[in-house]
Amino acid sequence: MLSRYFITKKERPAGQSHFGSVIERLFGTTTTELLNQLRGNTQASKTPRQMTREVDPAHLAVWTLERFSARLSQYAYEIYDQLEHPALGQSPREAFAQGMHLAGVRLHRLIPYSEDFLMLTRPTTRTGQAKIFPSRGITVNGLHYWHEQMRSPQVWGKTVPVRYEPYDMGVAFAFIEGQWLECIADEYAQVHGRSEREWSLILGEWREQQRQHGKKRVTVNAPLLAHFLQSNMENILSGGKTTFYRADNTCSVYTVGGCQLWPFHCHKLSLKAVMVMDVAKA
Repeated sequence: MLSRYFITKKERPAGQSHFGSVIERLFGTTTTELLNQLRGNTQASKTPRQMTREVDPAHLAVWTLERFSARLSQYAYEIYDQLEHPALGQSPREAFAQGMHLAGVRLHRLIPYSEDFLMLTRPTTRTGQAKIFPSRGITVNGLHYWHEQMRSPQVWGKTVPVRYEPYDMGVAFAFIEGQWLECIADEYAQVHGRSEREWSLILGEWREQQRQHGKKRVTVNAPLLAHFLQSNMENILSGGKTTFYRADNTCSVYTVGGCQLWPFHCHKLSLKAVMVMDVAKA
């Protein structure tokens, strides 16, 4: 991709931290001004002897991955971007606009945000390839994907390069007969709009539940997994309580006001972290 767009790659030298001072300063500012101000932040856990149950972050985690991503984008592009920067004497947005006015936009250096660019930036699997089966298509990240061109006997049994959309696990892409084809997941309705990170958390929770029922070897079964997601969603929308098992073999039922707990957004259940999603926005 870098060669195609004539980009020179520069790597940060090991042991020379000042090369990353700009981005590290941005990380520090974001942590101080945003993360440490959010409900459920882990500042109290730095002094565990002084931490009580009321301020324990494990009992105050209310941010889902989707909501946190939206709030982080709002802070970056609407708040931080318009605050006066002490080193610039003006806001970053004003400095950018001034630079564009003085030096020009340099259209010849812009990279078009086209489908070709998106395909080059989409990640692939560990092996980078998948085998085409006549009955179920290709398997990517534990999901089966299908395209009408896979009906052709000429492609059966072939191993082709694959990529997937990290922000929508409902689609994947297979390079068949010289072109990238968009393949649709068998359980599209259940996984459409779910990010790669969210899907990995869902798989982890589902596998753990299967092990709780005595299954030592757990393989991904799309219909059963879809039923698992649908049953939990119906329970939440109906206002019922759901029992979730943790890695320490204990279970708990959570209900907070008009919200039901949605464990798929937790980083690890063993940390006893709980996320909340409004029923109205389910």
